[in-house]
Amino acid sequence: MKKIIISGVVGLIAALSNTTGAYAQEYRDSEDVADWAKPYVEQLTEMGCYTGYADNQFKPQWSITREELAVVLAKCLETVEANNNKYTQEQVALLKKDIEVLQARLEAQDKKLQDQASSLEMTQAEMFKKRDNWVGVGIQNGLGGDSGFNIGAVSIDSKLRVLNLSDKLGVSFRPGYNTANEAYAGVSLDYDASDNITLYAGAGAAVSVADDFFGVLTQGKSGDVTPFAQTGLELDLSRTVGIYTDVKVPLEDVTNDLVITSGIYMQF
Repeated sequence: MKKIIISGVVGLIAALSNTTGAYAQEYRDSEDVADWAKPYVEQLTEMGCYTGYADNQFKPQWSITREELAVVLAKCLETVEANNNKYTQEQVALLKKDIEVLQARLEAQDKKLQDQASSLEMTQAEMFKKRDNWVGVGIQNGLGGDSGFNIGAVSIDSKLRVLNLSDKLGVSFRPGYNTANEAYAGVSLDYDASDNITLYAGAGAAVSVADDFFGVLTQGKSGDVTPFAQTGLELDLSRTVGIYTDVKVPLEDVTNDLVITSGIYMQF
């Protein structure tokens, strides 16, 4: 953008080079203007095309807006109209051509910037898109039954979103395994309450794959199968890490009346 504006301004100066100003304004921050740009700044100021900001600063490091550029162009045209006897038709034509070229370049640059902004928005949306799959490690605690409270097992849990019903609703498959030698899996209906919170409820079954004295979801005997209802909450702490709490209610008489799992997961 800077190169486009500078080339256009240089063209304007060339077209108006015969004009003479009554004075050369000294800006408070003139020393901040690059040496190569000072002749152009002085020329535009003398011609009345540019008068600086209200605090008498040129502010060379600031970006120029389309509105400010429009004011500069309008003032340059006013200079031509007020001093038309000083310019040849060729100079006036050159000025108009420079303005048209500058306008076309600015419009092209605007389109390019809009396309880049749109592409960036799409990239950011994809980057921060909620991930629906994860694997985690948790601690399972049993409540009720004969034990009252039982620190049951360490578990490996996972979630795979298999169907999106809408922007907020989906269906997930939730398999897992614990150190009590129990494998389990459930199917849940998920509700994305916000960008980082998911609530779910569903049902599934657990099977004991080997004898274990302390069954968590089953009686602990190899081959035991116990259906359960489940509900829970997932909280994304970042784009890749989150925590979860899962509650399973065995639907048969087993060691625990309730199994609560709390853990941390990695999204993928």
